[in-house]
Amino acid sequence: MKIIISKSIIENILIQAGPFLEKKDTSQITSHVFINVSNATLTIKATDYEIGYFITTNNVNIIDDGSTTANGKKLLDIIRILKDGDINLEVKNEMLYITQAHSNFKLPTFSHEDYPEFPSYEGKSRIAINSFSLIESLKKITPAIDTNNPKFELNGALIDIKPDAINFASTDTRRLAVATIPNHAEEELSIILPKKAIVEIQKLFFNDIELYYDETNLIIHSDQYTFFYKTHKWQVPRVF
Repeated sequence: MKIIISKSIIENILIQAGPFLEKKDTSQITSHVFINVSNATLTIKATDYEIGYFITTNNVNIIDDGSTTANGKKLLDIIRILKDGDINLEVKNEMLYITQAHSNFKLPTFSHEDYPEFPSYEGKSRIAINSFSLIESLKKITPAIDTNNPKFELNGALIDIKPDAINFASTDTRRLAVATIPNHAEEELSIILPKKAIVEIQKLFFNDIELYYDETNLIIHSDQYTFFYKTHKWQVPRVF
């Protein structure tokens, strides 16, 4: 793998990837970003198993296709100290080399084949939704989410998908926030989305999006980004 990419582009991608990475144990592959170059497209993924995101971009000069991984935080630290302009990323002998003019760095890589699989949205129930409606609904209920409660369901928000509406709700037992937007779907689903996931969704999506779901995953997809959250079988409080 060998590419030439603008510092501003790769730096922004890695900043967005940061919240999705394992931070406590750098020996885990989930502390790494997955980098793939193929079909004239650069794809970068990040996940801590529970939530994940990947981005695709064509704003890159591709010399050789390939895949690799690199510690996301260390790679970002290197990119930040480089000057504005193009940066070279190249994989040689299981090392990722980062070069620019007279600056040279390298990072160890893990086998990209061991990187966690991302769920596919193909075949899942789909909702086409305006991102503004989604983000505004999440903003309305976020203030009522508890941030320090042993009960999982109070540290997140309820998304209750009905055939004719999507209901959003959160509570810290003292306050209750509720928002509703129209919907047209055949299936129903109730899941609790943690505050961490809600915050990242608000950062990523600005255009029309598609929301896919089943009993184990919630996937949000746009032209540039894909976000997933691995849902859990919790006892969901009935608000509606």
